[in-house]
This record gives sequence, structure tokens and C-alpha cells, in this order.
Amino acid sequence: MTAATRSTLLALLAAAVLLGVRLGAGSLASTDDAVYAQVAREMAARGDWLEMRWMGGLIFEKPPLLFWCLRVSAALGGFSTLAIRLPSVLAGLVALLYTALLARAALPEAARRHGPALAVLLTLATVTFTMTTRRPITDPFLTAAVLATLWHGARACLAERPARHAAFTGLAAGLGVLAKSVAMGPAVLAVTLALALRRRPRALALAAVTGLLVAGPWYLVMGLRHGADFWQTALGYHVVARAGHALVGHADPAYYAVTAWEQEGALAPLLLLGALAAAWRLRRLEPPQRLALALVLATAALTALALQLSATRLFHYLMPLAPLSAVATIAALGPLAARPAVALATAALAALAFVVGPLSPHILRPDYAPESRALGEALGPAMPPDARLIIWEDYDPALIWYAARPARLWTEQPAIYALHRSIDMMRRADAVVLADADARRALIDAPEPIVAVAPLERASGLDALAREALPRRRVEVAEAANHRILRLGAHR
Repeated sequence: MTAATRSTLLALLAAAVLLGVRLGAGSLASTDDAVYAQVAREMAARGDWLEMRWMGGLIFEKPPLLFWCLRVSAALGGFSTLAIRLPSVLAGLVALLYTALLARAALPEAARRHGPALAVLLTLATVTFTMTTRRPITDPFLTAAVLATLWHGARACLAERPARHAAFTGLAAGLGVLAKSVAMGPAVLAVTLALALRRRPRALALAAVTGLLVAGPWYLVMGLRHGADFWQTALGYHVVARAGHALVGHADPAYYAVTAWEQEGALAPLLLLGALAAAWRLRRLEPPQRLALALVLATAALTALALQLSATRLFHYLMPLAPLSAVATIAALGPLAARPAVALATAALAALAFVVGPLSPHILRPDYAPESRALGEALGPAMPPDARLIIWEDYDPALIWYAARPARLWTEQPAIYALHRSIDMMRRADAVVLADADARRALIDAPEPIVAVAPLERASGLDALAREALPRRRVEVAEAANHRILRLGAHR
């Protein structure tokens, strides 16, 4: 085993240990994390491997790879926090492996002893990568697919017999499409151009056919089952509409720059400068290294451009840029990366960034919705089977997850109602109700028990509902976990 292989394996082992620390502790964030966990649990309850549903409503905008992995993980260990987070961590480790391979491919021979390990450590030091890797969302799978596509694509461009690497290029790209659909576009475009310019039509055709065989069947079946409705949502709503205006997230043009600085501190501009310096070094590299680095830089630039042009901005969308920037930064060092002093300084910088960045709370205290967990675990088992759960003036999917039962969001604000109804999965699940006089009257007249919860600071409407219901139903009001809890029991 060479010294370069040993250092890379040690870096990957350290990453595996750190990413696994307290992986089953705390609670899932009350965002996509809890939504996707709930989707996987509903798939498992129905025994379905094709269609995703949240609170019974179809989800067309998300491909299935994450949910398949969550189902397999839960089959082995139940729907625990550890089982829900584990698949993303495994995808993150695959991403780090290909980060090391890309760094090795982009470096001159003399710099390969430490360079791949340093690229792994720099990637792990970013909050963008490490925090996102420990979340049950699609981005870790996308990132792994992007890096694998680039590395196998570079090998397919250079190998005398490129068929094997071309097939793996298509496999990685197809899995990426099953992870996050068109977000694979920058990597696929970069590799396609490289294969075309290298005059490898057979390798390009093999990669394309393999990718279609991997990703195509699910899209084909869903298209046949649901027709235009599926395609209008998967492409029209999720891609075109979200690129045109911020259905979720932020529309601020400076959002990514500001948030990256807030999350990463000085590491963010250092990685950006590293990527710019790598672009300047391109012409000085040998052709094999130049090709690998060009693919990395092109994919990073196209990804950043697509994110910036899109109106919807979410921080975890930046995840693929973390390893791509780390590879570029190490490549920018060039032969300097072979010097022990430079390697030691880079490793120390990565360690410092890790300690002040993702270590706390994302590694040591990954508790993102403690109140929702406490409330859900207290309410869910205590509720009668036929009881209806209502979340008043709050969007809290973690409460739904930990209560292990569906809920509806009730709001008295028409603007909030319209906003939630504009989100496809909320509309299909009929997840939001406008709490007007007719809806409140129907709720009070409903035969089943009602449990409604609201954050204390937004509980005035719930208090009014309690007063309105008091003459007709048995009413109990309590407080727990910074929430008001209203129980409507038997009719008088």
C-alpha cells in the first residue's frame, strides 16, 4: 500500500467516524427532513416502491432514490433517527471517496501523496457538506452521483478501452437523476462535452443508454400511470416554476453568498479563491490532469450559475460545490501540496474549520426540533385512534413525524393559506385549511375527538376556538413544550 493510499484511507476513516458520531441522537429538523422520513414511512405502510405520498397526497416533484434507501434502512432498523440519517451518511462517504479520486486525477504525480486526503478533509470541514450529509434529503445522493459521473467520465475520455468507465458514468448519472432529476444537468453536460471533444462517440452512447436504462423505467411507469399530471408537476412545477419564482426558500440574489459566509466563515472565500486559482493553473497542467480539473471547474461553474439564476434558493443546494471547490483548491496548490509543511498547514486549517463549523451543533448536538419531538411523542400515543390532529398557525412536519399520525395546518390568514396551497404537495395532501367561521363550526360539529396545538405566541385563534366550542363540547386546554394544547371531547 502506497503512502498516498494510506493517507487517503485514513482521511476517509476519520470522515466515517466523525459523520457517525451521535447519528441517532436528537431530532429531525421540521423541514424536508421530517417530510421525507414521513414519505418513506407511508411508502412502507402501503408496501409501495413506485409512488411517494405525504399524508396521503401524491408527490410528483421528487424522484424515488432517497425514499428507496430510507425504506431499506428502516427495514433493517425500524424508522429510528439513526436509520433515517444513515443512508445520507453512506452517500456522503461515497462522495468523499470520489472527491479523493478526482483530486488524485487532477494533481501532478508529486502532489498525490497528500492531496486526495487533504481534499477529503477540506470537504468535511464545511458545514455545507457535513451538516447536509447527516440529513435525510436528496442532496447527498446527488453529490455522490455528480462526483462519480465526473470521475468515471474523465476515465472514459482517457482510457484505451473506455466501455467500463462509460457504463459507470451512465450508472452514476442515472442514479443522480433518480436522486434529484435535472440537478444532474451540469455534470452530465460537462461530461458529454468532454466525451464529444475527445471523439468518444461509442463511450458517450454507452453512457447515455446506461443512464436511460437506470433512470428511465421509473419515469416511464409514472408517466404511464399519471400522464400529463406527472410531467407537468415533475418538470413544469418543480423545475420551471421554481426556477422562475420562489415557491419556497428565498429570492434574495445575495442569499448564497451571505449564507455561505455565515455558515463557513473564512473557509468560504478561501475555497472560492482556490477554485479561481485552479482555473488559472489549468493551462499549466498535463492533459490528463487538465481534463479532470476542467470537468470539476465546469461543473462547479454551471451549478453555481444555475443556482444563482433560479429564484428558489435553499442552502443545501450548495452541497455539490463543497467537494468540487475542495478538489479545485488542492489542485491550485499543485506541487506545493507535496511539501509536508503545506500539507500540514492545510490539514490544520481543515481541522480548525471543522471545530468552529460543523462540529457543534451538527455533530455533537444534532437536535433540530426538540419541542416538536417532545410534543409529538407525548400526543401521538395518547390520542384515540379516530382523533384528528390539527396544527394551528404553524407548519411543523416534525410534529407530524413524531406523533406518527397525519395532521392538518389550520390558519386564519388567507395569504398563508394561499401560499401553502400554491405548493404542490400541500395541495395534493389537502394539508392546509382556512380557519374561517364555516370551517370552525364544522370542526366543532365533527363527531370525532379533536386535538389542536399551536405555538404559545400564535395561540390566540386557538383560544378563541376553545371559547366557541365550550357550550357544545367538552373542552380541555393545557400547555406543553411551548405550545397550547386544545382537546375537544364529547359533545354536550
